[in-house]
Amino acid sequence: MKQGALPDWLSLIESNWDLFGLVILGSGLATAYQWQHKILGHIKPRRILVSMAIAVAFVIIMRMLESLGAWG
Repeated sequence: MKQGALPDWLSLIESNWDLFGLVILGSGLATAYQWQHKILGHIKPRRILVSMAIAVAFVIIMRMLESLGAWG
């Protein structure tokens, strides 16, 4: 990839599958913990999805900045 070129979505997901997996695994473990301790009802599923989306967006933005040369 040339310096400063934006990556396409498929290659971005392919190169970050491990980080996306960690986000999904972490959210799943948090959900299981909340379900086990009977506090899942207090947390709306929409909030869990929003948290996952924010984490994935953060990973995408950081990798895009890294590919543009803004990061180390």
